[in-house]
Amino acid sequence: FNLKFQVEKQLEEQLEKSATCTTISNIDPEEWKIFVKDFLFLSCPKDSVDTDAGTLILDPEYQHKLYVKSFFIADLKSDGLQLGINLKNMTLDRDRRAVVDKYEIDRKVSEIWTKSVLARRDLLPTYFDLLMEDHPMLKHVGMYITTEGVELISNQFQNVLGTNAFPVTGKSMNNETDLELIQKIEKSFNLKPVIVSETMLDILERSKTLSKMKEIKSQLEEKATGRATEAEFPDIEKIRNRVSELVQLGVDSTFNLNKLEFIKFSDGKILARMTNAKDFQISAKLLDLKFIHENFDRCGGLHSRDTFKLKVENCSCRELKILGEIIR
Repeated sequence: FNLKFQVEKQLEEQLEKSATCTTISNIDPEEWKIFVKDFLFLSCPKDSVDTDAGTLILDPEYQHKLYVKSFFIADLKSDGLQLGINLKNMTLDRDRRAVVDKYEIDRKVSEIWTKSVLARRDLLPTYFDLLMEDHPMLKHVGMYITTEGVELISNQFQNVLGTNAFPVTGKSMNNETDLELIQKIEKSFNLKPVIVSETMLDILERSKTLSKMKEIKSQLEEKATGRATEAEFPDIEKIRNRVSELVQLGVDSTFNLNKLEFIKFSDGKILARMTNAKDFQISAKLLDLKFIHENFDRCGGLHSRDTFKLKVENCSCRELKILGEIIR
């Protein structure tokens, strides 16, 4: 049985007179039907998306298959490759054989998918689902996604899950402290926590459409667990008044602190947060004189020795540190 590219008659029409013509013999037609799919230039896909990184092949018969320059390399179903991929290039070993490097393949698949969605918006739902499922071959999407791609995903997120959907990771939901904070945010802002992959969260946090997520995340990180009390810090009022005096002396004589609150932030951050023009929330850690001395050493290092107790009563380290945080 001689076969001279008869399976694809149109191929002959494309060949120029100077082109090489190959005759294939001694092969069963049924076998040929199988082998022909290993060469994309003999069996062209009907539905595909070309990008500068490679081609995404959508035809079902090419699912899970990896090609390089139209030559079949491997079936990657067990590695999670959903559709067919045809790469423009690939690493070769010293014998010029293709090396299936998972990291390289994952990066290429991420790049091809990201660029294909921009060319074919009908692929967006599938792309979105794969990202939500934390597909192993799309972990590097963040390296290639554009601003346009970010907004496509964020809009799809709201369309599918609602405008009150708030993305969180499974890791956060399994952390007791994070979960408590998420529940407070859910109640305070009427938002619905939705578990997403780390990759998806990274994309959504870049979105302008969902910019409020960054604000809420900041509140998740800095959300207060309570106010410091006189029972915990007996000299809290003395410190508050002294700080007010220092602000007037060192910053602005007309400036008054209407309210200076000392807050126990759940993440232990050292910060001063202005809640309005003249109101501040200060980390309660700055009321701890021993903490101030050990971490900021404002009294010249004497507190690390036996003179600690002698200096404590008259020390203004706390007030000076608080002042520094306010005017910083």
